Amino acid sequence: MNNPVYVGRLVWNKLKYVKDPTTGKRRSRNNDKADVVEKDVPHLRIISDELWQRVKARQKAVSFTVTGAAKEPWDRRRPRYLLSGLTKCGCCGGGYVLISKMHLGCATARNKGLCSNRLAISRLSLEELVLSGLKHRLMAPDLFKEFCEAFFAEVNKARMDAGAQRASIEAELTKVRRRLRQIVDAIGDGFLVRSMKDELLALEAREDILLSQMEVAPQPKVLLNPKMADVYRSKVADLHAALDDPNSGPQAAEAIRALIEKIVVVPVDGKMTVDLYGEIGSILRLAAGSKNQDALATMAEQLVVVAGAGFEPTTFRL
Repeated sequence: MNNPVYVGRLVWNKLKYVKDPTTGKRRSRNNDKADVVEKDVPHLRIISDELWQRVKARQKAVSFTVTGAAKEPWDRRRPRYLLSGLTKCGCCGGGYVLISKMHLGCATARNKGLCSNRLAISRLSLEELVLSGLKHRLMAPDLFKEFCEAFFAEVNKARMDAGAQRASIEAELTKVRRRLRQIVDAIGDGFLVRSMKDELLALEAREDILLSQMEVAPQPKVLLNPKMADVYRSKVADLHAALDDPNSGPQAAEAIRALIEKIVVVPVDGKMTVDLYGEIGSILRLAAGSKNQDALATMAEQLVVVAGAGFEPTTFRL
């Protein structure tokens, strides 16, 4: 995905080749930018600019030099297991990592001895537990009902604030247009002084500003489908089933990981409690199932209705 001809741009003379006098092998070197030739060839385009930019962003995210410093090679690979990097110790906040072939434990306790949590948990058991929690608890009907009530309360407040701002803009716009009409009528009657011309120009400029403010601050319209919880559970079940498919498994795993903010393992009286924290934006995106899903998720994130207001992260005991 690095060939610009895919987006209809032909580039040549980027490289020059020189022979290494020591080994006799040819080495490529970048030419100066001034020597590089580019030409638009739209008939050769095979992908959109949007897809090209998404690929470039993905390459940057996994490159060795995202921040200017080289990353370790293992930072570029996909997570080895479904919950890799998401599980934390509830005592010290350290990561829960593989301590044997099939079990996870607190890395701080095992490697540094600075944590008292020595309890281990089966990786497969944790995965099944979390998948079950995603399907049946993070969007349980009673929790979703409470979340909807809190969400709508925040949305209504935001709408009232936006409505008040819009009403203020509309009132000023009415006054500006009324005064413009008076000046235009005066000019039509043959009455014109320099101050009127200056005022006319100022009023027209203010009208343009007010109109632009009206366009960029529309009233928010967010609706929650009462069946979103059912849609969410169905889609999570589909993702769960897709995990075993070698073709769709990696994509399904990424989609599932996006639903999880973190998993906290807490020892309580010699047993474990697992707290599953859902990522509200991704959960709503998956559940919305409409063209407005991104706006819905963004608004939910802005309103900070996570881990509170009725949408508590699920807690269940092993």
